[in-house]
Amino acid sequence: MRLKYHDENKTVVQNITSCPDEVIDTQWANMCKHWITPAFKKKSADGTTSRKHLVMPHRAGTMSFVNHAIEKATRSVVFHKVYRPKEGKTPNPIAEEKRARMEALEREALEENGSDNDISILQVTSRDQRNGDKYSKIMGAEKPGRIHGVGSGICVTKLKWESSSNVGQSNEENAALREEIKKLKENQVDMQNNIQEERLQIEKNVDDMKKANEESQKKLMP
Repeated sequence: MRLKYHDENKTVVQNITSCPDEVIDTQWANMCKHWITPAFKKKSADGTTSRKHLVMPHRAGTMSFVNHAIEKATRSVVFHKVYRPKEGKTPNPIAEEKRARMEALEREALEENGSDNDISILQVTSRDQRNGDKYSKIMGAEKPGRIHGVGSGICVTKLKWESSSNVGQSNEENAALREEIKKLKENQVDMQNNIQEERLQIEKNVDDMKKANEESQKKLMP
């Protein structure tokens, strides 16, 4: 989303007033403000550097793993999707080995239970559910403060709360932010109108000067 719609050469106001149709305006405004902070720029640069050292690069693109799991896919399904080998490219041996092991567990589950009993990471409400899925059996235990496929700073209790609560901004905050966006858009329109009026005035002045010059030339002619 940032790479597609956010232009670092534009001002914050210009980016905010260029909100994509599929994005809520208040969320877009918050993202635009966040993307220009020193903390985000440092995190982005660190991420670019870290990605160069990945031993098992994914193919999730700019979409987060959570968005890939929106369809209530299990973590093993998301893993298959984002770590699949690119057509015409040599498969990553580490990813392929883990994919094969997960597929073997999936076949065992189907043979024993007739279905895959894993749940989506977005539906996890306990550590047992998280630690008992096929993904964790292959990838190993979670690091403190992280959940594979969700990101840092997320724990099971927070994920449970966020999945059952409205984590959006309050109506008052949204209303204030929308009013700010409205004013920014109005100011931008006013600026564009002023520029247009000034351009037309300059053109008129140039035309008047040309006409005056032509009249002067006629008077000087014998």
